[in-house]
Amino acid sequence: MMEWIAAALGVMATLCWGMDQVLGKLAVRSVHPFLFNAVRASFAAAVILAVLPLAGAGFGSAGLVALAAASGLAGEFLAAEIYFIVMRRNPAHLTIPVGNTDPLWGAIWSAVIFGGGVGVT
Repeated sequence: MMEWIAAALGVMATLCWGMDQVLGKLAVRSVHPFLFNAVRASFAAAVILAVLPLAGAGFGSAGLVALAAASGLAGEFLAAEIYFIVMRRNPAHLTIPVGNTDPLWGAIWSAVIFGGGVGVT
């Protein structure tokens, strides 16, 4: 049963990821990227707030929560802002591949900041 839930969540996440890029390109033609990002983040915040009671809200220390919040703000309101400004000014076929290198840069910066290594598992 759990495998089906995981597979369904994976498929839904993939659909949301793909639609976000396509709809984002269409949206930033007529809406400022900051407004688009604010609306986009509000949907995620609503889902997270709805799921928190189910998760038991055991988050750990206040420092970890602050670090996670800072990371989320930096990722959402800085990186996404730059991404959609570039998306607004350039063709999607040039912008999306560069934007999809985010996991690579996340792994590299994680290794640099935390002193770990990057490898294949």
